[in-house]
Amino acid sequence: LKELLTCMYQYNAHAIQGAIVCDFEGPIPNWVEGETNPFVIYNRKRQQTGKSLSACSTGNVLVDTRIFKEYPKPFNISFAKTGGSDTHFFRKLNGKYKMIYCDEAIVYEKVPLSRQTYKWNFMRIFRNGNASALILKVNKENKKLKKNTLKWIFKLLHKMIFSPIILPLMLIFYKFIPFKQVIKYICRVYYGFGYVFGAMGYKYHEYKKIHGE
Repeated sequence: LKELLTCMYQYNAHAIQGAIVCDFEGPIPNWVEGETNPFVIYNRKRQQTGKSLSACSTGNVLVDTRIFKEYPKPFNISFAKTGGSDTHFFRKLNGKYKMIYCDEAIVYEKVPLSRQTYKWNFMRIFRNGNASALILKVNKENKKLKKNTLKWIFKLLHKMIFSPIILPLMLIFYKFIPFKQVIKYICRVYYGFGYVFGAMGYKYHEYKKIHGE
């Protein structure tokens, strides 16, 4: 809190986003460790203190309370179980208020075993795509939503056509292809389907289930 507040005064900012470091429960699977980690949620990008942001997350953030006079109900309850309410809110502030990153302000997020599986992580990516589309629907940005949806449908068709060729080749030449790239390829498919389903109004309720204590 001290680092966040110091940074807020130093940069005369309205919102400060701090760093989030994972604290894993139990033995950590090899595929979630180190720089080769394919899932961003386990290896969030650390940035230079003072870098301007277009949005923040509520994992580790300090916000000037004067903002809430303009936004007395900052979080849209329609995102309660889907996630995305923080992104939806902070994007409204972009261009109107100054948001800054602070690398010295660190919090440790506990990661329960139930969030250390391939299934959960792929569905998390699906949820990210789903929430991105839902945010545009709520904001009535129909033109952008339609454009992005058509783009993702085209990409998914392309990936579905070539996946029966690409994935077997990846498995055959796995020693020469970084594991991270294979996972990234699959993640893009999950994100794309999440986005298209969101554009059609489907809501994936990730937060319906509580993980950890």
